[in-house]
Amino acid sequence: RRRTYSVVIEVNRTLIKPTTCSTSAGTDIYICSRPIQLLNILNIAQSGKINSVNGYLMIVGNFIVDKITKSKITKHYDYLFKGVYFFKSQNEILDSIDFKVERLLTYSDVGEEGLFIRNINPSMVVIYEEGYAAYHLTFAYSILSKIKFKIKKKSVYIGGSPITDELVIYHPDVYSKIHRMHASSLISSFRWTLNQVLKYNKNQFYDIFNYEKIVFFRKSTVLLYLLGDPSTTVDFLIDLLKKNNNYDHLLIKKHPGFCYSQVADRLNNLENVSFIESNIPVEYIVYDCFISGALLDLYHETSTTAIYMKKYIKNIVEIDTNNSNFKKKYRKAYKMFDG
Repeated sequence: RRRTYSVVIEVNRTLIKPTTCSTSAGTDIYICSRPIQLLNILNIAQSGKINSVNGYLMIVGNFIVDKITKSKITKHYDYLFKGVYFFKSQNEILDSIDFKVERLLTYSDVGEEGLFIRNINPSMVVIYEEGYAAYHLTFAYSILSKIKFKIKKKSVYIGGSPITDELVIYHPDVYSKIHRMHASSLISSFRWTLNQVLKYNKNQFYDIFNYEKIVFFRKSTVLLYLLGDPSTTVDFLIDLLKKNNNYDHLLIKKHPGFCYSQVADRLNNLENVSFIESNIPVEYIVYDCFISGALLDLYHETSTTAIYMKKYIKNIVEIDTNNSNFKKKYRKAYKMFDG
């Protein structure tokens, strides 16, 4: 089949119109805002779970920061979709759609995300897993917040909205246990495991995120610290490095969902550490450690990586900075994944 190349389009309230399918037939859209979400969309598309050639891939947010990265994504994945587009916000997506959306694939139906979906008004809604949040019991922690969610008809957990037709996740059994559900037609599995989609897209993601593979020697010791909330995890990191500086590799990876400008000076003053500046999913770094025979200690704050990649990690330490409701439920759910 002849390969066609999409053009990278900078979208700024620009109208998008279907080119090969009529408005009456409808068009699918795939939305992601983080690298791991992109990987999970690729899992759905590349495994053939859903035929994606009639859909647009819409990447929103700031994890794609330059035109070169955008052109690489288009180069590697244009064959899967009708077009690849980049947006600064969800509002830009709403302003840009001028066609009937048949099927919407996105990462959340909770709270305001549910309102966003209703504004698009697709014929079918598919929510795909983006990480631990997909299994979280509830995002309404007080009676008052639960009442507010109910009045506004907002879902308090992912997959809980009445507008959602399908939830695609890696561990349906864990989801069912957490939400005390019996067999449900709502829940389905990815066709590929996360490890399969990681391997399948390894070279493409190394290229897209300009990641230079770190050389780990067999039996070398590695501390990988996943920065979370800058107001708490930086202090823990500094104390940790004072006590543990005898590793062969001291690696720090920033979370793509946080801004660290307020603690930049403190981070820059750290000695003998390497910052992984690439936005590549941290799962690739963990896997590289494993296949090299390196011994990895992972420090994290409710990271999905600790769930996804636990069999590849020597030691996993959760950073105990506070005891929030989110953390309590994470710890409880983590034990279910252990089983």
